[in-house]
Amino acid sequence: MPERAAGVWSIGNECSGTAPVAMVNSRAALMVETLNGKPAVAIAKAEWAAGSIVLSFENGGEELLLPPMASLRECAALPGLLPVVFAETVAVFRRFDEIDEACLGEDGPGLHCAAVGFELIDITGDGQLSRAEIGRAIRAAAFFVGYRVIADKQKTTFVPVDDLLLAWFAGSALGPVIAGNLVDSYDYDGDGLLSLAELMQDRTPEESLEGALAAMAAEMAPEALAAVMRSATGILDVLR
Repeated sequence: MPERAAGVWSIGNECSGTAPVAMVNSRAALMVETLNGKPAVAIAKAEWAAGSIVLSFENGGEELLLPPMASLRECAALPGLLPVVFAETVAVFRRFDEIDEACLGEDGPGLHCAAVGFELIDITGDGQLSRAEIGRAIRAAAFFVGYRVIADKQKTTFVPVDDLLLAWFAGSALGPVIAGNLVDSYDYDGDGLLSLAELMQDRTPEESLEGALAAMAAEMAPEALAAVMRSATGILDVLR
């Protein structure tokens, strides 16, 4: 995707009404559209073709060719309360370009990739991750996990924000458990914070989110892991 295509674009003439709006980065798009009078969200792969943005949605294999760039209206932000309620997710999504550049090189994930991810989570910029900062990262991830669970279960492309909010709350509730487990596992100097050196001690970066989550689960205390599994099952029960 060319750099000029990154941003928030309205397919209609307004940024805060019912017209579809898409936040685009170098590889993906977060699209908001009003369905049955309520906002719904879709995540798509974004590509550049002949002066237009092409969105490819996984569920259903649908593709959407946006109008030429000249006819799109640039917006300051996504409409409604989405950028407020899911502020962490929006902030991370905007910086996917940096993560891609650092982590998807010819040599695959490495120390530079880990450093960029660490810096993204380190809000205070002090080189240490607090439980609150780790929890923030987990809340951001909960949005994408919740979207995938609901989209797969409902076999839909656009997920109602109301449903997504419910799953996000449930997923975010696991944040303190995971954050506490990470600090307890990797805080070698006992200061209650995590440095990049501590996280990288005697290990290499995981190659995927699935690998990182698997590593976390393997090191969790049995009672904590059981609580997480019960919570995850509860999410699925609610979404049935």
